[in-house]
Amino acid sequence: MRHRSTVRRRLLAMAIGCALVAPIAASAEPVHRRMLIPSEPESDEREDRDGLFVDEVDTASPSPSPSPPSPMAFPTADSFIDERLRALKRPLAIGTVAAAHAGLIAIALASSDGWGGELELGGDGMFEPTTHAGGADKLQQAWGTMALTRASSRVLRWGGVRRVPAALVGAGLSWSALLVHETADGYATSFSPGDVLGNSAGAALGVALELSPALDRLIDYRVQYWPNGEYAAAHPDAEVRNPFADYGAQTHLLALHVGELPGMTRHGLGWTRYTDLVLGFRARNTIAEDATRTDTVRQSAYVGVAVNVATVAERLFGRRARPVAALTEVVDLFPALPLVGVRRGGAD
Repeated sequence: MRHRSTVRRRLLAMAIGCALVAPIAASAEPVHRRMLIPSEPESDEREDRDGLFVDEVDTASPSPSPSPPSPMAFPTADSFIDERLRALKRPLAIGTVAAAHAGLIAIALASSDGWGGELELGGDGMFEPTTHAGGADKLQQAWGTMALTRASSRVLRWGGVRRVPAALVGAGLSWSALLVHETADGYATSFSPGDVLGNSAGAALGVALELSPALDRLIDYRVQYWPNGEYAAAHPDAEVRNPFADYGAQTHLLALHVGELPGMTRHGLGWTRYTDLVLGFRARNTIAEDATRTDTVRQSAYVGVAVNVATVAERLFGRRARPVAALTEVVDLFPALPLVGVRRGGAD
């Protein structure tokens, strides 16, 4: 097994930080039931069809026949401040996203000592049970890239960038930052095509969810984290638990929001709004990346049911539930109930 530096874990930590901060940046906008995506009705916007930006239209006090302004009317201090803040949103959003990704790339460049050597292609596998994490590391790559893609897109859209350019730029920057890190690994140890494939899948999913509000209302890709003793056993010298390397404590979930299916809220099925159907994957008996394996990973895949925490929180707390609802789009807070599943490798 190859040895990995801590760069990817730092990158993924920053990705999750961005994913959690982005909904806060968008909290000033009206939202759909899915909290992460601000609503953008066509009647409330003037799009620059030949450019990248959207001009907001104030619809707080609509009037079919507005009266001309009084010649003695002057802007108030509050309106002046609002205009100044609105003018700062666009450069602030673009600058934040650019600086964040520049920082991620700088970390990757500075943390590798292998530049100048020979690029080595790795063979760390994909989902074989003989690998150190049984594929959980590849799913983590996909999830982290998706989270970073969506966070970047959300911040850009908050700043007035149109939906399509925001999603594509967010995905391109996120994928590129992780590719730089993977290339650095290729010179220091080995370049993993499986990691790049995971990053590509995550970026593609992030773009799809950003460009299709209907798809975003229908599915989530979440990670559940319940620490166990595997990390301590695999890393006896570690002073702090690293959740991004603790693959044995992760469960990856693709959640289908049953209540969003056509017709499900009719005929007495309104309760389905609070129910998710999930496809889960987890790997146990994982080892450190540079350790030698003498057995196999125990992999489990299952179909189960879970609570749609975002809908429950919105029902109970309304707009105050936005941070919780946004968090539950990428992190699973409560265990799912497996109904049927399969298992491969390892020992009970």
